[in-house]
Amino acid sequence: MRKFILILLGLIVVTLAGAVTVLLTLDFNQYKPEIEAEVEAITGRDVTIIGDVRVTFIPTLAIAIDDITIAGAPGASGLPFLELPEVLAAISLAPLASLEVVVERIRLIEPVIVLETQADGLASWQFEPVATSEPGSGAAPAVSIELIDVQDARIEWRDGDDRRTFDQVDLWIDALGADGPFEAQGEFLHGGRQWVLEADLGRISRPQLSINSTLRSGDDIAVKIAGTLATDSTPIAFSGQIEADIAKLDLLSKLAGVDALPASAGELALSLDTGFSVSSSTVRLSDLAVELGESQATGSAFVTLDGARTIELALTASRLDLDTLLPALLAGEGQTPELEPVDTQLWPDDLTLKADLVADAVVFNASPIRQVHFTAVLDKGAWSISQAEALLPGGTSLALSGEVVVEEDEPVFRGPVEATSDNLRATLEWLEFDLEGVAQDRLRRVDLFADLFLSPGVIAMTGLDLGFDSSRLTGGIAARISEIPSVTAELVLDQINLDAYLPETVASDDAAEQSDESLAAVVTYISLINLDIDARVDVLTYNGVAVSGLVADGILLDDKLVLESFGAADIAGAAVRLSGTVDPVSGSVALQMGIKAEDAGGLLRLAGVNLPIDPAELGAVELVGDITGDAEQAVVRQRLQTALGAASVDGTWIDPFGTPSFDGRLGLRSTSYRILAAAFGIDLPDAADSEIAIATDIATDMDQAEFNAVIEVLGVKLRGSGAVEGLQSEPLFDVRLQVEHAELAGLLRDLGVDGGFPDLGPVDLGLTATGTPDLVDIVLAQSTIGPSSLRGTLGVTLSGERPYVQARLEADVLALDPFLAASSGGTLGDTRSQDNQRWSSEEIDLGFLELLDGRFELVAERLEAQNLVVEDPTVVASLEDGQLDIERLDGRLFDGQVALTGTVLSGVPHHMNLKLALADADMAWLMRHFADSDAVSGRLFLDVAVDGVGMSQRDFVQSLAGNGAISLRDGFVEGFDLRAISDRLGNLDNEVAIATMLAEASSGGQTAITAAEGNFVMTEGVARSQDLSVLLDGGRGDFVTAIDLPRWWIDLEGQARLTDHPNAPAIPVAVNGPIDNPERVVDTRSLENFLVQRVAETALRKLGEDELGGAAGALLGVITGSSGDSGTGQEASTQGSGSDSAPLEAVPAKPEAPETTQDAAGQVLDLLTGGSSAESAEEPASSNNQGSSGNQSSSGSLLDLLGGSSGNNDTEMSAPEKEQPASEDLNTEELLLDLLGGLAN
Repeated sequence: MRKFILILLGLIVVTLAGAVTVLLTLDFNQYKPEIEAEVEAITGRDVTIIGDVRVTFIPTLAIAIDDITIAGAPGASGLPFLELPEVLAAISLAPLASLEVVVERIRLIEPVIVLETQADGLASWQFEPVATSEPGSGAAPAVSIELIDVQDARIEWRDGDDRRTFDQVDLWIDALGADGPFEAQGEFLHGGRQWVLEADLGRISRPQLSINSTLRSGDDIAVKIAGTLATDSTPIAFSGQIEADIAKLDLLSKLAGVDALPASAGELALSLDTGFSVSSSTVRLSDLAVELGESQATGSAFVTLDGARTIELALTASRLDLDTLLPALLAGEGQTPELEPVDTQLWPDDLTLKADLVADAVVFNASPIRQVHFTAVLDKGAWSISQAEALLPGGTSLALSGEVVVEEDEPVFRGPVEATSDNLRATLEWLEFDLEGVAQDRLRRVDLFADLFLSPGVIAMTGLDLGFDSSRLTGGIAARISEIPSVTAELVLDQINLDAYLPETVASDDAAEQSDESLAAVVTYISLINLDIDARVDVLTYNGVAVSGLVADGILLDDKLVLESFGAADIAGAAVRLSGTVDPVSGSVALQMGIKAEDAGGLLRLAGVNLPIDPAELGAVELVGDITGDAEQAVVRQRLQTALGAASVDGTWIDPFGTPSFDGRLGLRSTSYRILAAAFGIDLPDAADSEIAIATDIATDMDQAEFNAVIEVLGVKLRGSGAVEGLQSEPLFDVRLQVEHAELAGLLRDLGVDGGFPDLGPVDLGLTATGTPDLVDIVLAQSTIGPSSLRGTLGVTLSGERPYVQARLEADVLALDPFLAASSGGTLGDTRSQDNQRWSSEEIDLGFLELLDGRFELVAERLEAQNLVVEDPTVVASLEDGQLDIERLDGRLFDGQVALTGTVLSGVPHHMNLKLALADADMAWLMRHFADSDAVSGRLFLDVAVDGVGMSQRDFVQSLAGNGAISLRDGFVEGFDLRAISDRLGNLDNEVAIATMLAEASSGGQTAITAAEGNFVMTEGVARSQDLSVLLDGGRGDFVTAIDLPRWWIDLEGQARLTDHPNAPAIPVAVNGPIDNPERVVDTRSLENFLVQRVAETALRKLGEDELGGAAGALLGVITGSSGDSGTGQEASTQGSGSDSAPLEAVPAKPEAPETTQDAAGQVLDLLTGGSSAESAEEPASSNNQGSSGNQSSSGSLLDLLGGSSGNNDTEMSAPEKEQPASEDLNTEELLLDLLGGLAN
């Protein structure tokens, strides 16, 4: 920049010299070649003045030159160094008189300056002046410049591919004297930001030149440099203070051309304050203070640049926030340009570096690492680390020391490492290790000492002594990191409880299914690593099992495994051994194994195997076996003996190292299938026991298999055979199954199912299943299961969320009783629970409805269940998402047609909606089936629609709601003959005939039912009908009915009327009690009263008026309801005959006997009773249930005639004290006495 100023001064001087010439000749443009030549001599570059040279004298001397161009450096981009459209200079005239040139202002208008560097280091602003051919004579005049004004300049920086542009540059440089001091102000646009520059420069003639400058951009960036340039020192040195404040680090990255930093780093504020001293030989930073976000550091640095290079660095950080800084550093890794490999050593031999780094707190993972101290010296290409230590969170101290040298062009570290911790658990949690499954009292105390060896390819620890919790591990381990890692270990562990360090896990069936125990898989694993191990664990606890004497001694090298010894002396009482070799290269295998234990439970827990039975049921266990052979085939022999039975594997393993296949037999035999079932927790009813034997011949290449299996137990022989293909990809199978037994009833009895069945017939069931694991087609051949014979097809789809089954079955006879007996635990009968409740409260499990979806169709000739027979049944149902839709269930039931539809939905609670229609059914058949009664017959029609919810039978019954209709046609009701009552009602002439008729009518016979119908509504399990009507032969009944299913109770009340005798009283009928055994009451008392009235009327007429006189008319009037003085006896008789169907009125209580003398009515009373009415009235009154009374008389009376007595009655007659209740039986004599007593009064 200084040279650039000198160039401008030279240009001005030349211009001034030209000005003198102008003054003499007044032709200024002719001197442009001289001006260009002088500038070229100063710069060594081509200079071109295209514009005019203008000079003015008023008001002051001013010189203007247009379009000046100075060429760029040779070999550069070819762009001009300077393009100056116009330069103006104002010169004071007065000083010219004393040969002094005082330039008041130089103005550079819109200059374009290109600053660029080249690969050889030459810059465009570095000039190479040339000597002038004709040096001027005499001394040059003194020149001073008071102001330099640069307007709207453009400065372009080029450094290789780096391009930077400074636009709209405005600069004012004001000189307060010829040699200063100088003041500068300016502003420019760069990086999309406006910048302001302020600078002060001392007198340039002094040896100590003071420099102060400030560069700002808004309120975000401020840089201050204050110092002194010592020009009198050798070498020249610049020292002072630098202060920089940047609000966001992201601003600095943008200025540097770096992509945006992560948000966490880009928002950090940067502050720098340091003293400095720079010369050509040294650089020194003192009192260095740096703040980056929350990180602060202080220190010093000293660098020597000439001779032997030395760096001394001392830094102390009070806080270093790696959580913020690391993302920025890692983000910058991807931006590092790829460098060509350089054949040089890691650290130059002539570089000496001394580093002393201290950090009070280094924040990582939101926790501080304290007391960090690193001291190291690099000298002659080797590092000597005297101290490297830190206190990690959790109280874990880590320290190491040693040397880092270069061996075979690779850095190698050797030195001791030591670590101690009182709470290693906290340290590991800080490092985000998942310790949830590790017991809280574990990983606490740790002490580690070892000699550490590190290189890019090897890590090793020798002299290892690791103590953690209550365990101690000693020995050594080394690992070589390569394509096939190699590990050598010689370790001894005194004791460890692995259960305390491992999370609880449940053995996965899927993992067991996916495990591959073939030698081909072993070959794959052993080719992944080379291993030489000699390890011993004195005591180990795993899965609650103590293992002692665990030994692993073997070599795995170049794909060959040699097991000298692997096993344990005692694993929960079991001894385990495994030895042998597996050599895929030579194609040989020889493995021997043996396990012997009195109780295998501990060994199974150690292996993480969960059996479906209690291991104690196995008793003493012994497993022996071996695998021997070569690459072509190996013989497998395994024998397992337990208390439950014996198992065996015998066969040949073909091509064990390639694509293995097996051809052999699997066997299982037990002397008691019941003991075997009990071991599996299957509770069998008391039944027969037998041996169970399973033998399976199988041939498989692990991709396809053929098998033939036989299972024999309880006389059942189950044969299965078939083939499976695509075991490794998409399995496809074809399986045949045949089940045979001589007698189903005998099998059920052997299974503890005592249904009281006679011989049911043999079992011969066969089916074929073909398909894939996602789609199975099953064909059920014509099969016999006792009395049932069926066949059909089933399609099963297993690829969805739940299996989908589409079944179509056909049956000749399908007898469900054996199946129902088996499912109900061995008996058939009612559904009462153990507490003798009719409806069970046991929860109904409809979960099976949620196990699959499907559509089911059944067509049969006959369906039998608990003596219920449905002929020609057709069933169509679908099941989806736990809802069973019964689309169709119809057939012939009770000689009628039945149809059932509805839905059953599994849930909490379950839901049910059913519609039942029974048409033209035989009512007598239905009564015999459900009530064991022949009381009613006819053709029944029933329509019912009900809803119910619940979790048990009781819930469902109590929630039933719906409606329905019932009707009965062309039937009979047994037990009485209503027609006989009606026909004989008009021919009764005495009480004996009445009693005889009623007894005969109610003691037998039947009454025809012309029609019976009614509607009912059901709520909470109670069906109520208000309109049940029955049309009988000779009568009609209307009833109100309530059938309470939860209580199993019926209440039916109503009245029956004799249709041939409309004026006869209604007969109350009631049925109350349990539905299957109610109490039936037919109350004929009102009818009896009516009949007695008729008989009395008839008797009085027979006596006639000759005997009764006027009293007969009065008596008939009372009996028939007419006035006593209304007419003669003939009239009374006429009225009586015309009113024989009049309803019976209430009988009034007998009033007290009158005290007056006898009148005509009294005489009638004497006539009827055979005594004196006066005397009767005077007798003490007495009331009894018989109600009969009279005086002692030897003569017969009308009452005797009506009552059928001889006329002798020893019982005193007395009037009842009150009206007899209607519920008591009618006493004919008492009724007549009451009537006559009314006449007497």
